[in-house]
Amino acid sequence: MSDFEFDMKLPMDTWQDQTMYAIKGPTIERIEHLLMLYIDREPMQDIVEQFAKEKVDIITENLQGLTVIKKTEISIPGGNPTYEFVASWALADNFIKIKRYVFVLANDMGFTFNCDFQDTTFDQLKPDMNKIIDHLVPNTFAAAEGATVEPTPPAPSAPPVQAPPSNSDHLW
Repeated sequence: MSDFEFDMKLPMDTWQDQTMYAIKGPTIERIEHLLMLYIDREPMQDIVEQFAKEKVDIITENLQGLTVIKKTEISIPGGNPTYEFVASWALADNFIKIKRYVFVLANDMGFTFNCDFQDTTFDQLKPDMNKIIDHLVPNTFAAAEGATVEPTPPAPSAPPVQAPPSNSDHLW
């Protein structure tokens, strides 16, 4: 584990660091899981639902065959404004990909986390994703020290999705 913090000061005011990180996860059933983090240092929106909507709209307009499973604010009481978008995408040969995005507003910045899962790894790896997010942006899924939080009901599992005809020869 690393506590690495990176700050980039660019020589011109017209350029801005919009950092992206790739965090390599476990390889399960020959599929490597990758958690992506995009940091928006000056988000255009200060309401998490609006911040998420501008990104979710692009995703849903551009991915044919995407089935939305969940899109809702999931902020904990007293925590960072947080929004979750989960969708499934049926690929060739009954291969189902689950796409999960978590949008967080904190410290005057916007954070977009996304990870692609297999339908068989989503429930297994989602808690790990939450722990990583809370480690990088504290007070997102776990309450700040001393705060009390009402337990939230578990999210429903992804419903089964019909696979398209196997005329596609790519998986990711």
